[in-house]
Amino acid sequence: MHFRCFALFLLTAAPVSADEGMWTFDNPPLARLKEVYAFTPTPAWLDKVRLASVRFNDGGSGSFVSPDGLMITNHHVGMACIQNLSSAETDYVSSGYLAPSRGKEPACPGYEVDVLMSTEDVSARVLGAVKPAMSDKEAGEARKAAIASVETECAARTGLRCDVVTLYQGSEYQRTATRNIRTCGSSSRPRCRPRSSGAMTTTSRFPGTAWTLPSSVRMRTAGR
Repeated sequence: MHFRCFALFLLTAAPVSADEGMWTFDNPPLARLKEVYAFTPTPAWLDKVRLASVRFNDGGSGSFVSPDGLMITNHHVGMACIQNLSSAETDYVSSGYLAPSRGKEPACPGYEVDVLMSTEDVSARVLGAVKPAMSDKEAGEARKAAIASVETECAARTGLRCDVVTLYQGSEYQRTATRNIRTCGSSSRPRCRPRSSGAMTTTSRFPGTAWTLPSSVRMRTAGR
């Protein structure tokens, strides 16, 4: 799913209980955060969290954790790369690998990530396309046509990948715009290099970019 949510794990004073949940970036639990933790995230703070979040094209998630593009994700997200770099003589899955320098990090092709650049509530436009006299089939076709129109207009305007996602069993529709980053690939693409001791870190340098996220990407996986 291209619409990202952020999870806040709100620990209470009781050692065995927790107040937790997932919210979309445009609908954080502001009252709860203020009441329990005296914390009110600003729009700038929420934008920073959103732009730090990444989605790997195989479905895994991660986040930027440094100004130069270091990303952290779970071990299983990078497992295919770790396995591909292993051999009969060297089993990186079980032993890990710590490169002595960045130049010694082996290439790890095939990774791409998406960054959520913006969202927009388009519920009125999608739901408004359905008229009372329409049959279920006609209503479905009207919604699909409205969604396609929103996505096409967004892509033409922004140059990004635009999708309309359904939330709350069809009561809300959100338009997302995501930027795709190809962390590695052919010789014309930036290279990814894993680095780890027990877990893997993947590094990739990008040419300078005109947007606010880092111009290089490094991925670290943690856990098993």
